[in-house]
Amino acid sequence: MPRVFGQLFSDGRDGILVTKPSQPFFGTERDETHFDVVDGSIDIELSPTPRGLYYNVGFKKHGDFRDTIYTLKWRIPSGVHELDISPKPAELSPQSKYLSSFETSFEVIARRMATEQAEQMQAKESLESELRRKTTESEELKEKIASLEKINSTALALRDEQIHAMHQTYVSEPTTIYVSVPVPPEPLKERISFLELELKRLIELNDTYYSAVLELNQVKLERAQTIRLPQTVEDIPDTTRQRLIQKLMAK
Repeated sequence: MPRVFGQLFSDGRDGILVTKPSQPFFGTERDETHFDVVDGSIDIELSPTPRGLYYNVGFKKHGDFRDTIYTLKWRIPSGVHELDISPKPAELSPQSKYLSSFETSFEVIARRMATEQAEQMQAKESLESELRRKTTESEELKEKIASLEKINSTALALRDEQIHAMHQTYVSEPTTIYVSVPVPPEPLKERISFLELELKRLIELNDTYYSAVLELNQVKLERAQTIRLPQTVEDIPDTTRQRLIQKLMAK
């Protein structure tokens, strides 16, 4: 195997050089391989890399057990017995030129990948913002529906109480009626008018309630089509109105 040696760091630091092939190939390990860095220099042996493959190279201090951050990419050409990676300001050796040009091409690739990653992160943030907005709208609709259900329940209870009270007050008794045409008493007319108004108001409340239910289900459908995330759909009671809503949503 070619010998790779030379000074990596001018400050003479000690540590560990970590190498890992971009893809496993014959003669190499799948996982990381560690080499000692002494006084900023290395003297190791690496297998030549086939075309299109390379070594990911990173540096760690002794005792650092975190994931390795790879900052270099090396290709070891075949037919080379020694490869000096020491910096040569005056003139670069053919092997160093080979590594330098290879690293430059990967810098371009890395910059392009960083740009694509930034665009993907921006798109992700946009989707997350839209999801938060839809969630807020859904919560507001749920609160409106709960309020309408409470009002509806109160109105229905009040109607039942009034009907019961009216029935108890004006229940017919087995008495002889001496008038030819019975005329309802004035309080009864007032109660009938009041109940008609209450019935009209309840019909309007029911229409508002079911409109809110339709709007909530439409928001859920739009969020599912936009985000494509799994969500739990509550079971809808099998009633005539709910079946009508399901048919409208299916269209």
